[in-house]
Amino acid sequence: MVKPAIALALLLAAIVAGCDGPGIAPTTGETGSMTARVNGRIWRSTTLTAAGRGTTTIALHGTAMTPEGTEAVDILLNDVVAAESYRLGDEGTGAANIAVYSSAGHSFSTITANSGTVRISEISSEGIKGMFGFSAGTVDDPSAVRVTEGSFSATFR
Repeated sequence: MVKPAIALALLLAAIVAGCDGPGIAPTTGETGSMTARVNGRIWRSTTLTAAGRGTTTIALHGTAMTPEGTEAVDILLNDVVAAESYRLGDEGTGAANIAVYSSAGHSFSTITANSGTVRISEISSEGIKGMFGFSAGTVDDPSAVRVTEGSFSATFR
């Protein structure tokens, strides 16, 4: 059986990878960036894919190659209508805003921690910018990972 956090990470990756149709444009590390502190350690994406132009669902997928292996930060936001703050976690609304941190085959999600915020400072048909922070975990350890001082900037192409 696939663990919920792993299934979620795969779903986010599939959404972002499949976003090449009209109205949804991917970006790469050349036109976008994502940085954060993960448990106090500086993390910088080498690639950032952003999908969601023209919709109310935004998906961000940042990956980095580190000495520990591939690490990723995924953010999925629903019902995005303006530059404002969006709470992360499952609040029982049916359309959860979710963040996942993945490293060395392990995924940690805000579904279990129910803690975090994404602040979109700018959003237009051209791109998106903002900040984020969250606690993520597993069923056994709901706050195993703390992601702070996060920021992203991506241009829709």
